[in-house]
Amino acid sequence: MKKVFVLTVSLIFLSGCAETWKHMTKLKKDKPVAQAEASSSLGATPSGAENTDLAELRETISTLTQKVDELGASINQLTASMATRLAADTDKLEPAEIDIMEAPVEEKSTASMPSTVMENPKVLPLKEQYEAGYNLYKKGRFSDAIESFDLLLKTYPNMADYSDNALYWKGECYYSMGNFSEAIRLFRETEHRFPDGNKTPASQLKAGFAYIKMQNKEGAKKQFQKVIDLYPFSQQAEIATKKLNTL
Repeated sequence: MKKVFVLTVSLIFLSGCAETWKHMTKLKKDKPVAQAEASSSLGATPSGAENTDLAELRETISTLTQKVDELGASINQLTASMATRLAADTDKLEPAEIDIMEAPVEEKSTASMPSTVMENPKVLPLKEQYEAGYNLYKKGRFSDAIESFDLLLKTYPNMADYSDNALYWKGECYYSMGNFSEAIRLFRETEHRFPDGNKTPASQLKAGFAYIKMQNKEGAKKQFQKVIDLYPFSQQAEIATKKLNTL
């Protein structure tokens, strides 16, 4: 999560630098106009005092132009440095971190909540139930997280963007616990039950990593190739390609 935060801040910073440089460039382009207007306003035959004022004005414009050039050079150097670091940090991202970078779960209407919510006092509202399970996962309390996700899946079996995410993170829990066969089963279930879900590409990619953990290279190769074929322009496909080349 820290890497994701750093990447986000870096992108915002670079965008701000680009906007600042745009204004600086405009100032440089406006310099001749400012000088012409200054000369015009002072008249064709300026007096000694006016000549002094004009000279000071030109010196001020020259100084500002020099500062703009210096700042521009600094911004270009900093932008190049930040872009290099950004690219390097992106290459280091693990699959789980990239999953978190995907579109967040959107809050849906609770008008069609099942009646079991009222019948079972342990069940939280949909969004809260999902967040409870996910927070337990982040804390490494995988068994508790599985129980929380199971409760969500039983109560809200087909709630878009929540049920599929819960099923995926349940698979991640088993992956983290070393139960890779169960993790693969859950990743496949995510794919089959929610083919258009936002976690389907990630579930298929992570299944490939689970095969590697099980020393099943052929299974991993097929899984990674499947990700590449189905989602050729995705981050998951990029990771799958790199991993496939190492097998």
